[in-house]
Amino acid sequence: MAEVVGAIRTKWLELGGAGFAPALGVERPAFDGVGRTQAFRGGKMISWHPAVGAFGLWGAIGAQWIALGGERSTLGYPRSDEFAAPEVGPGGRRTDFQHGFMTWTPMRGVWVHGPVRVDSRSAHPELPRPRRGAGHQRRLTIGNLA
Repeated sequence: MAEVVGAIRTKWLELGGAGFAPALGVERPAFDGVGRTQAFRGGKMISWHPAVGAFGLWGAIGAQWIALGGERSTLGYPRSDEFAAPEVGPGGRRTDFQHGFMTWTPMRGVWVHGPVRVDSRSAHPELPRPRRGAGHQRRLTIGNLA
């Protein structure tokens, strides 16, 4: 198993250490050159930024954050681990980010609340262009924008 160090190690231990998931590789610089990230088995990751701290991402919310561009997305870095959010529906989950949040329910999938940039047709040509006046809330299911 790869070594887990620093603030990411502290968060990893808080989440259960090897019980959370074994590391797949070493900690790496984030694409923005400021933060750090480390991947773990099962699609889990821990992202760290000096101004925000370290937080774990996993499941559909974590996958959607990566699909949107991770820390380079308009949401920025995570500001919370995923947590129960029964107010969004039965089995609801939520993760807060620097510039918004994502929610998930088994019935609705992932919803992004906050600024969403989907104008890069070259990166995701399957995504429709947003309607004018549609606001900042978009329903996303992995790879689809409705």
